Amino acid sequence: MALRVRSTRALSVWFRKKVKPFLSNEDPDKVTELDREFARLEEREKQLEEPLSVCFVGGAGVGKSTLINAVVAGG
Repeated sequence: MALRVRSTRALSVWFRKKVKPFLSNEDPDKVTELDREFARLEEREKQLEEPLSVCFVGGAGVGKSTLINAVVAGG
């Protein structure tokens, strides 16, 4: 996950430094659209850093513990 966040941040920096100045002259409407998208991505990045609570609910023998054990073993 950290690699994906770094890649997203690198893309955002590249856009702001290289693409945005060029595109501002060529297609200002596209700059506005891309600014919104990068703002959305930055908000998602913040959410990735927050803890996530999860609850597994179901009847006996449906695989709740098996799923949890698989997730824990994979991490």
